[in-house]
Amino acid sequence: MKSAKSGKWMVVAIFAFFLLTLMFQALRAEHPDFSTVAYYLAVSVPVASFLFWVVKRQEKL
Repeated sequence: MKSAKSGKWMVVAIFAFFLLTLMFQALRAEHPDFSTVAYYLAVSVPVASFLFWVVKRQEKL
């Protein structure tokens, strides 16, 4: 059971790392496009909250 929990948190951590990498690449560009960063945030916040909800729900089971 413990390995399943750590596996779920590993998925969340990989997603967060991927998102941060995308945002830093967008900000590091020659002319930073803040609409791109806002788009990444608008997409990632619901996805991250959904993942967090799924992980919390699985821990209750």
